[in-house]
Amino acid sequence: MNTWMLRLSVALLTLGVAACTASPTPTTSASDASIEPVGVPASPTMTPSAAMVTPSPSVASATTYPLTIDSCGRSLTFTESPKRVVSVGFGTLPTIIDLGLEDRIVGISDEVPPNTYPEDMERKLKAMPVLAAAKLGSGAVQVNTETILNANADMTLSPDRRMDWAALANAGIQAYSQAGWCENKTPKAAELTDINALYDEIAMIFNVPEAAAAAKQRLDARVASIEAEKISDSGTAALLYYTPGEGDVWTYGKSSMANVILDYAGLKNVYDDNAERNFKLNMEDLLARNPTYIVLVNTGSDRAGTVSSFKELEVASSLAAVKADKVMAMPFAWTDPASSLVVNGIEEVSDWVQKTK
Repeated sequence: MNTWMLRLSVALLTLGVAACTASPTPTTSASDASIEPVGVPASPTMTPSAAMVTPSPSVASATTYPLTIDSCGRSLTFTESPKRVVSVGFGTLPTIIDLGLEDRIVGISDEVPPNTYPEDMERKLKAMPVLAAAKLGSGAVQVNTETILNANADMTLSPDRRMDWAALANAGIQAYSQAGWCENKTPKAAELTDINALYDEIAMIFNVPEAAAAAKQRLDARVASIEAEKISDSGTAALLYYTPGEGDVWTYGKSSMANVILDYAGLKNVYDDNAERNFKLNMEDLLARNPTYIVLVNTGSDRAGTVSSFKELEVASSLAAVKADKVMAMPFAWTDPASSLVVNGIEEVSDWVQKTK
């Protein structure tokens, strides 16, 4: 049985079991923003007044407002389900779409990168209005606070510490950052379960518990299929954020979903001794660690051009991965932050490793 047939069989079996065993669902009544192309998931934390999340796809509770949650150390209070949301960066948007909330988005910060998202998700993203924004390099985007106010938003999705929180709060806008973007928390090892935790938190904010249960069931089926094929001891690797023509190269540590992707592909991240989610790479240090495989990510669409450009770097020619032609490129959105697209990344890297072993 080939790889894709095995995935399909396991996924269908998992969905069948889940459908047969699910229990009835109980309900209760009820200045500037910028993004860097990095981020790592962590479990969302809640203030004592916030509703608690039960991480089970078969259990869903309706949200009781007002709802208070902690977002990267900031207390956010929602008096109702948000209706007008501005997203700075694409990080949380796959989760928004997975939960069927795309009609709540009234503005995004950038054009949708090509050849990145599944067809249906790309169509929904392209239907979202693009707001005026400034490019900052390395995938970073800046949106003026006034632009957000003019969009009449009641919520924003953005990285931590990139917003004028006071100005947004004064305007009654809840500025949310998913846990993977928090910069003031002790890094923890990333896990695939971080995706389900994000489903739970977003669903709680928007009061769509049934959508979260369905999204988690779909995700769990996909994870079951890759668990059945999980390989081990394929070598070492580094996952690098590299854009041709730009000076800085970034890499990812143990608290990044990139670490999860490499692990599922049977690869040991040569930077898993670093707890940080991301940091600038020293090419000489990369050469000293000399990984067997190198995975390149960025927001562009020219994968072959990215690989070719990297191989031309001065130090790169001495790397074992380059010498063995074990360098690949894929969309950054498939690696960070936590979203269902991370499974795309696992599938892509795993298949590539199997073919190049």
